[in-house]
Amino acid sequence: MQPLPPLTGRWAVRIVQPASGCDWIGEVRLNDRSAVLTGEGAASATKASRDPRRCPPLKGEVNGSVRGEVVRFGFATGRLGKAEFEGRLVKQGREMHGSWTARSAAGQWAAAR
Repeated sequence: MQPLPPLTGRWAVRIVQPASGCDWIGEVRLNDRSAVLTGEGAASATKASRDPRRCPPLKGEVNGSVRGEVVRFGFATGRLGKAEFEGRLVKQGREMHGSWTARSAAGQWAAAR
């Protein structure tokens, strides 16, 4: 198996919270230095959200790590508090997806270069 490329760069992201009907799209800019992730991200509710007014914009710093194909990071989202994201890299490191939790909220996420 070949090593995966660094995750540094811009990623288009989609975050979904099924319980509230919230669906966000946005961008995360990552810096991958020796498997330590830093950066920032922002996402806004889409028209696919059940009630976009109840889905706050997400914006904040990203801090985490990558080990092999496993990605873990925290995202300071604002009103939802700090969300913890965990997932896997797929398609030779061009995509990643997984689940997230924040306080009593939870859902799924996906990102692509």
